[in-house]
Amino acid sequence: RTDADGLTWSEERILRTAPGVVRATAPVPEMVQALKDAGVAARASSDAGDYVGNLTFYRLIVELGAEPNPRPVGCLAIPAGCDVERATRAVKAAASSFAGYLSPVRAALLSA
Repeated sequence: RTDADGLTWSEERILRTAPGVVRATAPVPEMVQALKDAGVAARASSDAGDYVGNLTFYRLIVELGAEPNPRPVGCLAIPAGCDVERATRAVKAAASSFAGYLSPVRAALLSA
């Protein structure tokens, strides 16, 4: 896609030695449900957005994926024009869901 300056990425991949497609490692279905439970319209997407968001997400997944125990990574996009109250509710719901995923109890269950 074309960026805000009218430029288009000319390379086939961002990093030649990395995969062409990466996936979120965060608990996306649980986060989407937490957002809906908080009264915030939400859906999972296979696109982290344009410009900085997509590049940042991609690089985080690639770099952290090389670690022995990669950390979960996801992307929460708040639409432009969203009121502060709803955006705050969304961030709190997503963060709470994510924190539950990272809890020591869950980590112990996963390693058992």
